[in-house]
Amino acid sequence: MQAIVVLVFLAPPSPDAAAQKDVARLDGSWTVTAAEVKGKKLDQPPLQRVVFASGKAGEAAGKEKGAKAFTYTLDPGKTPKVIEAVAAGDAGKGVRMVGVYEVGADTLRLCLSAGGTPPAGFRADNDAVLLELRREKR
Repeated sequence: MQAIVVLVFLAPPSPDAAAQKDVARLDGSWTVTAAEVKGKKLDQPPLQRVVFASGKAGEAAGKEKGAKAFTYTLDPGKTPKVIEAVAAGDAGKGVRMVGVYEVGADTLRLCLSAGGTPPAGFRADNDAVLLELRREKR
Protein backbone atom coordinates (compact mmCIF):
# COMPACT_ATOMS: atom_id res chain seq x y z
CA MET A 1 0.00 0.00 0.00
CA GLN A 2 1.34 3.40 -1.00
CA ALA A 3 1.78 5.93 1.80
CA ILE A 4 -0.26 9.10 1.65
CA VAL A 5 2.17 12.00 1.40
CA VAL A 6 -0.24 14.68 0.18
CA LEU A 7 -3.74 15.18 1.55
CA VAL A 8 -5.88 17.14 -0.95
CA PHE A 9 -9.10 18.90 0.07
CA LEU A 10 -11.23 19.90 -2.92
CA ALA A 11 -13.07 23.18 -2.33
CA PRO A 12 -16.83 22.93 -2.02
CA PRO A 13 -19.48 25.21 -3.47
CA SER A 14 -21.23 26.92 -0.56
CA PRO A 15 -23.85 29.65 -0.30
CA ASP A 16 -22.59 30.42 3.23
CA ALA A 17 -20.48 33.61 3.11
CA ALA A 18 -18.53 32.75 6.29
CA ALA A 19 -17.65 29.30 4.93
CA GLN A 20 -16.57 30.80 1.58
CA LYS A 21 -14.31 33.26 3.44
CA ASP A 22 -12.56 30.36 5.18
CA VAL A 23 -12.38 28.36 1.92
CA ALA A 24 -10.48 31.32 0.43
CA ARG A 25 -8.19 31.58 3.48
CA LEU A 26 -7.39 27.84 3.30
CA ASP A 27 -6.71 27.84 -0.45
CA GLY A 28 -3.15 26.77 -1.28
CA SER A 29 -0.46 24.33 -0.20
CA TRP A 30 0.54 23.79 3.40
CA THR A 31 3.62 21.99 4.76
CA VAL A 32 3.18 19.82 7.85
CA THR A 33 5.58 21.17 10.50
CA ALA A 34 4.45 19.05 13.45
CA ALA A 35 2.13 16.15 14.18
CA GLU A 36 0.79 14.51 17.30
CA VAL A 37 -1.05 11.20 17.81
CA LYS A 38 -2.44 9.94 21.13
CA GLY A 39 -0.80 12.84 22.96
CA LYS A 40 2.68 12.11 21.60
CA LYS A 41 4.58 14.32 19.15
CA LEU A 42 5.79 12.40 16.12
CA ASP A 43 9.38 12.68 14.89
CA GLN A 44 8.14 12.01 11.35
CA PRO A 45 4.68 13.41 10.42
CA PRO A 46 2.30 10.90 8.78
CA LEU A 47 2.15 13.12 5.67
CA GLN A 48 4.17 15.95 4.15
CA ARG A 49 1.65 18.37 2.68
CA VAL A 50 -1.99 19.35 2.75
CA VAL A 51 -3.49 21.11 -0.28
CA PHE A 52 -6.77 23.03 -0.34
CA ALA A 53 -7.74 23.71 -3.97
CA SER A 54 -10.59 23.92 -6.44
CA GLY A 55 -11.21 23.40 -10.13
CA LYS A 56 -8.28 22.29 -12.29
CA ALA A 57 -5.73 22.99 -9.53
CA GLY A 58 -7.60 20.62 -7.23
CA GLU A 59 -7.85 17.94 -9.90
CA ALA A 60 -4.11 18.20 -10.63
CA ALA A 61 -3.15 18.07 -6.94
CA GLY A 62 -5.38 15.03 -6.43
CA LYS A 63 -3.47 13.15 -9.15
CA GLU A 64 -0.02 13.67 -7.54
CA LYS A 65 1.78 10.49 -6.53
CA GLY A 66 0.81 9.60 -2.97
CA ALA A 67 -2.15 12.04 -2.93
CA LYS A 68 -5.51 11.27 -1.32
CA ALA A 69 -8.33 13.62 -2.32
CA PHE A 70 -11.33 14.58 -0.19
CA THR A 71 -14.28 16.89 -0.76
CA TYR A 72 -15.02 18.96 2.32
CA THR A 73 -17.49 21.26 4.03
CA LEU A 74 -16.81 23.84 6.71
CA ASP A 75 -18.86 25.03 9.66
CA PRO A 76 -17.12 28.22 10.79
CA GLY A 77 -20.06 29.04 13.07
CA LYS A 78 -19.04 26.41 15.62
CA THR A 79 -16.34 26.83 18.25
CA PRO A 80 -13.86 25.49 17.38
CA LYS A 81 -14.58 25.62 13.65
CA VAL A 82 -15.50 22.25 12.10
CA ILE A 83 -14.36 20.56 8.90
CA GLU A 84 -15.97 17.41 7.50
CA ALA A 85 -14.39 15.53 4.60
CA VAL A 86 -15.36 12.56 2.45
CA ALA A 87 -12.93 10.71 0.17
CA ALA A 88 -13.35 11.68 -3.48
CA GLY A 89 -13.71 9.02 -6.16
CA ASP A 90 -14.69 5.38 -6.02
CA ALA A 91 -11.47 4.12 -4.40
CA GLY A 92 -12.23 5.84 -1.11
CA LYS A 93 -15.99 5.37 -1.04
CA GLY A 94 -17.25 5.80 2.48
CA VAL A 95 -13.98 7.08 3.96
CA ARG A 96 -14.87 10.07 6.13
CA MET A 97 -12.93 12.43 8.37
CA VAL A 98 -14.22 15.04 10.75
CA GLY A 99 -12.22 17.58 12.68
CA VAL A 100 -11.63 21.09 13.87
CA TYR A 101 -9.48 23.78 12.28
CA GLU A 102 -7.91 27.14 13.05
CA VAL A 103 -6.46 29.16 10.18
CA GLY A 104 -4.16 32.17 10.49
CA ALA A 105 -2.38 34.20 7.81
CA ASP A 106 0.38 31.59 7.33
CA THR A 107 -0.48 28.92 9.90
CA LEU A 108 -3.09 26.19 10.12
CA ARG A 109 -3.99 23.73 12.84
CA LEU A 110 -6.07 20.68 11.97
CA CYS A 111 -7.24 18.04 14.41
CA LEU A 112 -8.81 15.20 12.42
CA SER A 113 -10.37 11.86 13.29
CA ALA A 114 -12.11 9.14 11.30
CA GLY A 115 -15.87 9.76 11.02
CA GLY A 116 -18.15 10.34 13.98
CA THR A 117 -18.02 13.48 16.06
CA PRO A 118 -15.35 16.16 15.66
CA PRO A 119 -12.73 16.38 18.40
CA ALA A 120 -13.73 18.78 21.21
CA GLY A 121 -10.53 20.79 20.72
CA PHE A 122 -6.98 20.65 19.45
CA ARG A 123 -5.92 17.49 21.31
CA ALA A 124 -4.72 14.27 19.72
CA ASP A 125 -6.86 12.02 21.92
CA ASN A 126 -8.16 8.58 20.91
CA ASP A 127 -7.97 8.25 17.11
CA ALA A 128 -7.41 11.97 16.37
CA VAL A 129 -4.28 13.35 14.74
CA LEU A 130 -3.21 16.93 15.37
CA LEU A 131 -1.37 18.64 12.50
CA GLU A 132 0.39 21.99 12.59
CA LEU A 133 1.05 23.47 9.16
CA ARG A 134 2.75 26.46 7.53
CA ARG A 135 1.60 27.96 4.23
CA GLU A 136 4.00 27.32 1.35
CA LYS A 137 5.22 30.37 -0.59
CA ARG A 138 3.00 31.09 -3.56
